[in-house]
Amino acid sequence: MKTLNAFLIMNAILLICHTAEAQTEWQKLTTGSQMSVRNINFAGPLTGFAVGGGILRTNDAGRTWNSLYSTGPFYAAYFLAPDTGFVCVPGGYAERTTDGCSSWNNGTSMGTFEALFFSSRDTGFAAGGMGTSPGIIAKTTDQGASWSYRNLGDYGEFHSVFFCNPQLGFAAGGYHFTTQQQVLYYSGLIYRTGDGGNSWQNVFSAPDFLYSVYFPSISVGYATGDSGKVWKSVDAGFSWNLCAATGHTNKLYSVSFVTVDTGYVAGAGGLLLKTIDGGNNWTTEDLSVTSDFYSLYLNPSGGALYLSGYNGNIFVRGTLPYSILDLRTIQAAEVTAMPNPFTESTTLVLRAGPGLDCTIELCSPEGRTLLQKTFKTDNSGTSLLKISGASLPPGVSFYRIIVNGKVYTGKLIRL
Repeated sequence: MKTLNAFLIMNAILLICHTAEAQTEWQKLTTGSQMSVRNINFAGPLTGFAVGGGILRTNDAGRTWNSLYSTGPFYAAYFLAPDTGFVCVPGGYAERTTDGCSSWNNGTSMGTFEALFFSSRDTGFAAGGMGTSPGIIAKTTDQGASWSYRNLGDYGEFHSVFFCNPQLGFAAGGYHFTTQQQVLYYSGLIYRTGDGGNSWQNVFSAPDFLYSVYFPSISVGYATGDSGKVWKSVDAGFSWNLCAATGHTNKLYSVSFVTVDTGYVAGAGGLLLKTIDGGNNWTTEDLSVTSDFYSLYLNPSGGALYLSGYNGNIFVRGTLPYSILDLRTIQAAEVTAMPNPFTESTTLVLRAGPGLDCTIELCSPEGRTLLQKTFKTDNSGTSLLKISGASLPPGVSFYRIIVNGKVYTGKLIRL
């Protein structure tokens, strides 16, 4: 027990002193398909789905993929469990499956939906619209059994919806004016909710259409759109300012950040840009792809960052807190973080046998080791590992606990 108590008193200096940053790299995954991949979503660290011109499924974090449907289109996907999830399809439906995509039930049926996000296991949102009529956000509080609808603005279509927590969320998109079928101009929009989607406010109008919004922390967020522009908020989405010029004019279809400062934007023509200073500077990551990238997805369960696009292209960033190609079974169910997200501290509850040798690693999303510690489980078989919030950077961090060769992983979110 003395060993465990020593672990509980974590030295802040050890947590802050990072080891040298590992070399990050992208691996191209073999999908066996040429379909366009518009969206990727995972139900845990291993089981994921890629949708677009069809539906692909992986059970090993992307090492192999199986084709479930070869025709589409499917606009977006969100899975709550390996067998339970939703996809957006033409006709305004967010269809639901409870048997791993073998069968589907129509959910929403109003407008065209482009994006999905669940802020909890029961509460989810579908966002869309046509651009020449009010934007639409649908909400469910019963895992898709029923939906309510809200029109936003006089004109709008939303391509992205994201929630930082069950209360704070954002929808990004825009609208366009046409005459005799000719588009005159586009404009971008960001709507914000602070009450779990019961009400929404238009907090930003951009000069260009917006395709994606992402918040790595409750305060800092990013949005991307036309003309190679990236916008940033540092006040929980109330105001937005243009980041430094990317040096490109390509449409930027997606954005994802692994910390408040380190992130990626991707878009037309195979463009992939990285910043490590919150958008003050941008560097190009050349993956030898000239076709469009549509989606960046950071798997919150495992920490892998996926990039997808045209011609079946799926890449993954390979230097992670643990290898996505690790063939050992990853079991997250026996470790619980309470609370999570957290501000002051969180406690990892490890349920294992008594007197077992254990190793815990805390890692940043870009692969830097924040802490590595060995300890023994106590005699009850349940160990409580307290982690100070003051010692972790805001945003997402990842833990990896090794007990008798088994690997338990998950994410921690410090607000």
